[in-house]
Amino acid sequence: MKRLAIGFILYCCFLLVTLPASFMDRIAAHFTNGTIRLANARGSFWQGSATLGAAGQDCGALSWKVSPMELLLARLHIRFDSGMEILATPSGIELKNVSLDLPASILARMSRQMKAIRPQGDIRISAGDFLFSSRSKGQISAIWENASSPFSHVNPLGSYRITITGTGPTFEIGLETVNGPLALSGKGTWTKKGGVQFSGFGQSGNEGVVELLRLAGPAVGGGRYALRLF
Repeated sequence: MKRLAIGFILYCCFLLVTLPASFMDRIAAHFTNGTIRLANARGSFWQGSATLGAAGQDCGALSWKVSPMELLLARLHIRFDSGMEILATPSGIELKNVSLDLPASILARMSRQMKAIRPQGDIRISAGDFLFSSRSKGQISAIWENASSPFSHVNPLGSYRITITGTGPTFEIGLETVNGPLALSGKGTWTKKGGVQFSGFGQSGNEGVVELLRLAGPAVGGGRYALRLF
């Protein structure tokens, strides 16, 4: 029985050491519901490279290293060549030095309305330190640059910023216009129990944008439209 137990432990260690890089793709797909994928993965789980894909679009190459020793402390620590780090522990996930450029088409996965407007452009995501846990803290900023849609007669529409701020068990959501003829604004919160609660509005004096606003939500008077983003 003792030899069997030792053999089983050695076999598990062998499986861990020989994990392929494609296992990192499985992790990314699982936690992002298939939105983020790592294609053409090469190397191993511990040190590998792949092509970053988001919403089916190629976003460039990346490589990473994982510290095996930190697994002994129940910590998964992934360091990327860009300087970004992900530290996962039983109590939460911490992000450091986040800098990602993704296609705006990923916004279509937020809601039925966002899918309907077929968002185009670029999303630039950045954060210093951000902790996802029951004691969440930090802020993530996502700027939608060169925002456009085939349902708008005015393109690009401008740039818009979404911020997510961790305040303990609650995440505060903010939406604001950076520039452009379409004015967007909104505030909301997210909690594990209640999900997303968001109230936002869109307005424009340009008739070429009105059709897009109708797709985003119902008219509420004064030339404003409610935003159904989540």
